[in-house]
Amino acid sequence: MPSHKPTIFPCVERQSVEVPVAELLTSSGKFDILPSVASKGYFDIDYRGGQLVFRAGKFVGLIPINDRVVIDVKPKVSVSDLLHIVDRAEEAVSYLDFFVRPYKERKETEESLLGLIVRTLLKQLRQVENEGLYKNYARIRETGTFKPRIDFAKTIQREWCRGNYSRTSNEVFLFTRDNPLNRLIKFTIWYCAHYLELRSGESEIRQELSSFYNLVEMVPLDLTRSFLPNVLSTVESGRIPVLRNYYLGIARTCLLIISGHSVSLEKAGSDVTLLSFILNLEEIFEKYVRNVLRLWAKSNRSEVGVRDGNKGKRNYLFHDSRVFDIYPDIYLTSDTKRPLVADVKYKPKIDEHDRYQVISHSASMGAKKAVIIVPAFGGGDSGLIRRGQVFNGDGIEVFEYHMKLDGDLEIEETKMGKAIIELGLS
Repeated sequence: MPSHKPTIFPCVERQSVEVPVAELLTSSGKFDILPSVASKGYFDIDYRGGQLVFRAGKFVGLIPINDRVVIDVKPKVSVSDLLHIVDRAEEAVSYLDFFVRPYKERKETEESLLGLIVRTLLKQLRQVENEGLYKNYARIRETGTFKPRIDFAKTIQREWCRGNYSRTSNEVFLFTRDNPLNRLIKFTIWYCAHYLELRSGESEIRQELSSFYNLVEMVPLDLTRSFLPNVLSTVESGRIPVLRNYYLGIARTCLLIISGHSVSLEKAGSDVTLLSFILNLEEIFEKYVRNVLRLWAKSNRSEVGVRDGNKGKRNYLFHDSRVFDIYPDIYLTSDTKRPLVADVKYKPKIDEHDRYQVISHSASMGAKKAVIIVPAFGGGDSGLIRRGQVFNGDGIEVFEYHMKLDGDLEIEETKMGKAIIELGLS
């Protein structure tokens, strides 16, 4: 483990940041870049002027390069707008399963961050599974026949004064797993399974929660939460054996979950340590656009279906051959026709390949209109732009839609939904 905090280099999506080469070399002169980062394509890396230049792409988040360098890639939109987009896309916030970071606690609930928090708990509980449940000595008073450590005051008061000379009050210390911290863990797992609305597609979370519930099977389920005062005192004081110190992180995560609170992605803090969030803006933007169109069509033109070309019925490039599949991001249906095909690109500039792709998809599916939907920022083009018609007046009309992401998103969503759906029906 490093003896010092890593240096954080700020960056913005689709922009570059320079990192001194010395920070990226081992003592033997080899590049020290985490394989799990290098293999994921989080950055394009170039060498310039004695420094390595990291160009951010479609991912945002706090991304470690090694134990000395972390790049904080910020989105172009505000964090509140980004979370709105994530939520409308019905996408859970992804995470780096090899890197944790501190967060500031927020009193509000943020549904899109729920998966991140619960997955952090599951990762923490794997250490409990490997090391075993925390046990401690608990004082238990019981009445029965003579045993060691007789509490004579209680015995005289409760038994012998009543003539029960064969009975005693005994004080026994048991080494038990029934303690407030384990009761907190069991209650939190039960709470997650019964009350948290985990998104569809997260069935593996439910399965893992069930597995860990069996781990604490012998611990009572305390629905009254009577364990909370003791847990809060333990977390505040840090009174726990050094070898079980990881229980403090588990306790903080559990308390965050059962309180219904979340964390801030905008403000720094050290209230709780969770897995580092990361977002693939390309995937999120595609799902966001598709759901915006679906919502607008459902409310205004219910006869129009908004389909995902990556799912459901397969589509083929050639009408007389099923060798080559095509996967348009979005296509509209109306009265068994396919009036429009749309591809979604999270990039600053459209190139020839993007146009060729949407035109070929439209031709293959018999659509007469093709649209490429991209984000727009600042004072550049926005809204629907007609680029031209392929071949002749009966050919495919090609459009672009530039959606402003730094404006009022609800207004922009209405504009885009109306423009695209009505274009398909015109």
